[in-house]
Amino acid sequence: MTKNIALCGIEKELVSTPERWGEYRLLRFCDEPERRGDVKLAYFLRDGPPVSLAVVGYPGAKGLAACDYLRTQSRELPILWLCSRREFEAEAKRIGVAFYDTDSLTTSLLDTKLPIDISKVTAKTGACRSAKMKNISKENTALKRKAKRVEDIMKIKQMAERLNRFSVRQKAKRIVALTLAMLMVNPVTGYGVTAHAQEGETITAFAKLSSEITTQQLAVGAKKSDIYLPETLNVTIGVSSVKTKENAAETPQTEENLTEEVKADESPADASTVWDNSAEESQAGANSPENNTATDSKATVVMDSGEVPLAANTDGFAISAVSGDVDTEPAEAVQITAEERTLMGITWEINTQRSGSDIFNSAHAGAVFFYEPVLPQGYVLADGVSLPQIQVQIEQNNQWAFSQNQTLDGIKITVKAEKGVFPEGAFLHAKKVNNTEDKEKIQSAISEEVKAENSAKTVTKLVSFDITITDAEGNELQPDTSKGEVKVSFAQLPMVTEAATSTQELKVFHMDDTLSTATKLDTTVNEETKSVEATAEHFSLYTVAMLTATAETGEASVTDSADTVTYYDTIEEAILVAQSKVNSTVKLLKDAGTESPIQITTGSFILDLNGKTMTYTDASGRGTTAIEMKSGAKLSVKDSVGNGGITAANARNSITAGSGCTLTLYAGSYTGIDTMPELVSSALAEGVDFENLDNTDEWISRATIALLNMQHVGNVRVGKMPAAVEVSEQGGGVHYYDTITEAISGAISLPESTLKLNKDISLNSELRITGGTFNFDLNGHTLTFTGSGNVMLQQGASITFKDSVGTGKISNSSIWATIYIQGDANAKLQGGTYENAKSGGEGINVLGDRNIGDLLVEGYIYRNLSDNAYISDTSSYKIGSVKVVPAPLKITNQPQDKTVQFDYTELPTFTVGFSKTVTENPTFKWYSVGTGTGGADEAMDGEETAVLAVEAGKSAGQYKYFCG
Repeated sequence: MTKNIALCGIEKELVSTPERWGEYRLLRFCDEPERRGDVKLAYFLRDGPPVSLAVVGYPGAKGLAACDYLRTQSRELPILWLCSRREFEAEAKRIGVAFYDTDSLTTSLLDTKLPIDISKVTAKTGACRSAKMKNISKENTALKRKAKRVEDIMKIKQMAERLNRFSVRQKAKRIVALTLAMLMVNPVTGYGVTAHAQEGETITAFAKLSSEITTQQLAVGAKKSDIYLPETLNVTIGVSSVKTKENAAETPQTEENLTEEVKADESPADASTVWDNSAEESQAGANSPENNTATDSKATVVMDSGEVPLAANTDGFAISAVSGDVDTEPAEAVQITAEERTLMGITWEINTQRSGSDIFNSAHAGAVFFYEPVLPQGYVLADGVSLPQIQVQIEQNNQWAFSQNQTLDGIKITVKAEKGVFPEGAFLHAKKVNNTEDKEKIQSAISEEVKAENSAKTVTKLVSFDITITDAEGNELQPDTSKGEVKVSFAQLPMVTEAATSTQELKVFHMDDTLSTATKLDTTVNEETKSVEATAEHFSLYTVAMLTATAETGEASVTDSADTVTYYDTIEEAILVAQSKVNSTVKLLKDAGTESPIQITTGSFILDLNGKTMTYTDASGRGTTAIEMKSGAKLSVKDSVGNGGITAANARNSITAGSGCTLTLYAGSYTGIDTMPELVSSALAEGVDFENLDNTDEWISRATIALLNMQHVGNVRVGKMPAAVEVSEQGGGVHYYDTITEAISGAISLPESTLKLNKDISLNSELRITGGTFNFDLNGHTLTFTGSGNVMLQQGASITFKDSVGTGKISNSSIWATIYIQGDANAKLQGGTYENAKSGGEGINVLGDRNIGDLLVEGYIYRNLSDNAYISDTSSYKIGSVKVVPAPLKITNQPQDKTVQFDYTELPTFTVGFSKTVTENPTFKWYSVGTGTGGADEAMDGEETAVLAVEAGKSAGQYKYFCG
């Protein structure tokens, strides 16, 4: 019998005539613009005659993807991959594909390789595959029918649930109408409903794409067609299957016995009438003596054949009819199973959020594009499932004639070389260093190299690889760097993806053959691709190390314009070096002390205080400044953390900037700043001012500096002068205002926002709030009205007054009420003091059918300012000067009723649960109801605690108590 051999990715001229193969027939599947050969072969495997062997000739990642795709179509089909890229061999073996390394595909190759593999194929392989595919086809057909039946049962369940809202007679009419409608619309199948496909199928997982597909490099000027974008995707689909309870353990039904007979019930006399008039039904039901309203669990439908109870009982997703004398089918349960499936005809589009562009453009090296698939119609993603991504990076055109990579323990090692550096046929080999003794030698050699350059650094992490390049015959090669450049890179390193601190840096080292000498290489860290790269001149062992400067070993670091970080033992050393590195940054790593002024005579750099303090102490007592700038020097001082500063312990200034210097202050605290002969405001960066630390909340404005011709300030902090008022949006945005009236207008336009005072404010006129819903936070500050002014809430305003600090106050001394709330306005009080110094004046006045108690947020109480007493009577519409505070006591649990036997020996107790906001303990008084003189309530003797123990010896009867 002639056996079929399928070929894809192999040119026609390489294919021998069928006669040359004797008993074998070659089937060639050619690439076409709309479909590749391996996709066409996949269709053939499903529907065509058996295939004994598949031969794939695509190179590289494209070939691996084709093999992987064909393997998903058949686990038994022998696949032979002809490929010249040996780095793909391991991946081919993993998916069960025979790999043959070859430089080129020739007729001779096919004549020799194919017969060898074909001789291993038995006739049984094709027969088994054919039989299995037929069985799978039948099982899939049955499962699809069952899944459709589940969908229809769910619709019937929803109808039944809606019917439970109607009377019995209305249910009968509805059921008849719905049944007839379904029969008219749907052709009757074995299940009484159509067997259409589901509206949407849910993808629960995507098969992982190989790294050669997910990460691709193209040369500058490459075409979009050069990107390999798979036309198929292997996915997992969540599939529903139905089983009856009594047959749950049996084998699933085949297509032949799935058909069921439709048994038609007798129709009621008026079954031919179909309508949907809710108003008419409601009216008819209201006048009907038979209007027995159904409950949520059961409804009885009256038919000519009798009463049939419909119950919304469910088992899985199925519905069962419950009746004592009506035959019903066993309930059916739905099981969700996973089905692997291959989606064909997949197209890809650019992920604009990750790519930054929606158009592919390879004109510039370094550009990165991410592609994601467009799902075919009818498929949706399950929650938590994301689309696979393919990253395409544009590299310098024709720069790398040699580019190979290998992945070990998740770390991708890549070696790239320009033309001529390695001969054709060179191959990359790499293995990770795991030997403990070798790792210790490497650690020691690198630590010695690092310490020799900078004693402030230590090696905290490292990973090493032995990298070699061989020719086609396995002979080891070294690069000919006279012909061009060689790069070695390491991607997906844990130490790159982890967040590094400001005191850490990554470096690549080359080790000699004895592992005793380490050479540090110029290293580039690419945050976007999570990789490090270095220039290589010799191949043996390479190490990526993380270097860290600890607080114990260095006071400061210097980062130059190339982002190279160097660590220094003292701040003096760091500043001295920075003067020769333009645009560098000196960062304080710990609090530091100096005993001599630091001279800055040249250069332009930044000093980052980093939340630390530099303290200058002059032992001689003659010093005047911690840092002295000479003509031409440029210094900018920042504080990336906050609370940093420069302190002169026994000197006048932290920084003195002489004539011709440029000093720019962005942040920090200072003993003194001197800019003679320039105004001291010349040292301020845009948007900041001096805060006077000798007088809290006092700021020295630029206008004041100009007015007083100030060339020196002392004991100041540089920062942004706070606005008088700020308004915070509910979503997080903050707006700043110079006046409270502007802030009120802003808060009105931002529902549920919070207006907060940042300083004490005085007004000599009324503050009207005409609308809005927002919080008014005094924030520990005072809003004082002088003259005839107060806070007035008018129609539409809904304001919650609070005080997040505890000392905030609204004060008035000349008008009858500090806060006046009109009848159509609303206010809530959650803190703050409301003071009126006018004789007989009121702190709060509220109009309308309300009292002052209605204004309190739950858990708060008024406290009188005059005697600090709590105010329990809040029935009035007005109150004097008060403070709103948390209630000192809150009842959390009421005492519960109890029943005891007549001859009880254990005394029954009643307990009041409470919480308190004060230190002192509250007292409780218990009363016996109706046992006093003339039936009055009687106070009980005993301790005034939250627990009452009833005395023994009570006669049978009912006794009532309460706590007051």
